[in-house]
Amino acid sequence: MKYHLLLIFVFSSTFLFAQNKDINYSVKYTFSGVIDGYDHEEQLRVFVDGKLIAESPVKRLSKVNKFKFKVPEGKHTVQFQSYILYNGNWEAFLKENNYSLDAMYTKEVDLLKQKKQNIALHFDIKNATVNEQ
Repeated sequence: MKYHLLLIFVFSSTFLFAQNKDINYSVKYTFSGVIDGYDHEEQLRVFVDGKLIAESPVKRLSKVNKFKFKVPEGKHTVQFQSYILYNGNWEAFLKENNYSLDAMYTKEVDLLKQKKQNIALHFDIKNATVNEQ
C-alpha cells in the first residue's frame, strides 16, 4: 500500500512541476534607413501579455542588437517595442511621438514544450515597415 501511495505521489509531483517551464527566447534585430545625425541610442523592450519582461542592451540604431530572455510555457501575446533615448528621456519609437514608423511588432505564440524560440526582426525606417525575417 505504501508503495502505491509513493508511486502516486511521484507521478503527481512530476506532472505538477512540469507544468510551468520557461522557454528560452532569442531576439536579433536590425534597423535600416537610419539618417545621419539620427543614429540615436535604442533599446527594445519585450512585453508578454502586457507585462514588461525583458530589455535589450542599449545600442545605436545602426548596430545589430541581440539578447535572450525567458517566457513561460503556453499561449501568449509577445510585443517587441523600440524605445529611443532622446534629449535624456526614453520614448517609444512611434508615429504618435513624431517618428516616421511605429517600431513595434506583436506576435501570438504558443510555446509548448519547446526548448527555445528564435526571432529576427528588421525595422525599415525609410519604408516604415517592420518584418520578421
